[in-house]
Amino acid sequence: MGLGELIAALSGANQEHIAPMGFGTPMSWRGDYSQLAFAPAVNVTVASMLANARSALGKTFIGYKGGEFKMHEFVDCYIDEYGESGGDKIGPVLIAYLTGEHHNV
Repeated sequence: MGLGELIAALSGANQEHIAPMGFGTPMSWRGDYSQLAFAPAVNVTVASMLANARSALGKTFIGYKGGEFKMHEFVDCYIDEYGESGGDKIGPVLIAYLTGEHHNV
């Protein structure tokens, strides 16, 4: 899922919903520095995840081993720890769980 799609999906969800396991701070993903990762977070609202996603759009991040990478609406998004590359790619099913909409899928 691209960053633009992620922002759209989170924008349409209940902003007060709390995800037991969600995401927080954005960064360049170690698996591919030109892609975006978010640090895992616990008990986080959809509104907080949306704010973090929006904050990454158009921002330039430094890769784990250097280089500058500007994030745009089509970059893939992952949830992963800083310096790791084995995290989960964010897609529609994960978004359904993060937003509490998994009962509607």
